[in-house]
Amino acid sequence: MKLPKTAGPYAIATETLHWIDPTDADCPELGLLVKIWYPIDSITPNANTMHKARYLNKTLLPYVEQLFKPLPKFLVKKYHSVKTNAYTATPSNQHKKNKNPDTEIKYFPISSKMEKYPVIIFSHGLYGIPEHYTDICENIASQGYVVIAPYHTDGSSIAVIYPTGTEIKFDSLRVNFPTEPTAEVDDEQDEIMKLAEPKQDYKYRAHQLSLRVTNVKFVLKSIQKLELGVQVDVMPPAGRMDLNRIGILGHSFGGATVVMSTLTLSQFTDIPQIRASMALDSWMFPIGPLDEFSLESSNQDFLELRTKMATFRDNPRPLAFINSDSWQWESNVNRMKFLAGLAGSVGSEQNMLGTKHHNFNDIPLIMPKLAKLAKKIGTANPKEQTRELNALIAQFFGKYLI
Repeated sequence: MKLPKTAGPYAIATETLHWIDPTDADCPELGLLVKIWYPIDSITPNANTMHKARYLNKTLLPYVEQLFKPLPKFLVKKYHSVKTNAYTATPSNQHKKNKNPDTEIKYFPISSKMEKYPVIIFSHGLYGIPEHYTDICENIASQGYVVIAPYHTDGSSIAVIYPTGTEIKFDSLRVNFPTEPTAEVDDEQDEIMKLAEPKQDYKYRAHQLSLRVTNVKFVLKSIQKLELGVQVDVMPPAGRMDLNRIGILGHSFGGATVVMSTLTLSQFTDIPQIRASMALDSWMFPIGPLDEFSLESSNQDFLELRTKMATFRDNPRPLAFINSDSWQWESNVNRMKFLAGLAGSVGSEQNMLGTKHHNFNDIPLIMPKLAKLAKKIGTANPKEQTRELNALIAQFFGKYLI
């Protein structure tokens, strides 16, 4: 199985990097893994130096299998065999061992077509990893962007596996928070997201969200150091990223991360600023209860949130919500409409017809028939729908990160 060809004019490369800076208070204890995609010049593939990147590293397969139970393992292994559009120079990702070490290169250089490239930070969803959004990230990079997707350290990823072998497993932080009873799950909704809001442990999700925002802040600080020559890690786009053209994109819990990063990080004047934000089928509950999405509420517990929203209203930046037409619920959408309203003419909220929550990741492309049978995606043609989604993303960031 092969992902559809990318729509942009650039060839692309991808690598997974480990950023760690013990001197930075925002750096997670174990550092931050990031998956990057970036534009490269078209080069004729060479058997010794150019290899198509694997969709999924083998070390993640057991966790993906656990996620997709009770599906047979041979179906899940399709993820490992999916052919991507990106090249990689990292030996651990190569399909074949390089027989000529003298031709090895560490990374492919970023394309020479532009002096500086805009940056998009991508935030994955709950039970997610950056790889689940390869089609979106590849397409953005093919349009001439550097895409940086952190493996969030809040316990929302299926697993974060560091080069040392140390792991952060899903829900690893839950033990520090009291559990609460959950409501019955509607089969038509994703079982993770459709937990009834009043019974969901808000404090736990809000804590996770705060860690996710700190991850985004660390990415912003790291790319700033790379551009200033203060090395974080050898990285192909170093010195070629435009710190004045940074956007953020995310799905589900990643959508909440987009919103809270946009509201929070503008207060830090010593880091690059997020200029445009897009949230895909967001799960808004971790940001705050619906009653607090108002500038008039008197609840002191949410004074900080209201202050951030008022600041955003006074200095709005482009904020777009793209939603499924069948997964969302009224209280969730009302939060988005309120924030889009604060953004005024540069705020928007729209639905994609014939979609469900998992139409915004790679599932419709990798296992379309099974996903439809399991009611995880909508009635829209998977390839046409993902093509339309990629076009909307490219149009939005192309307009606001010029």
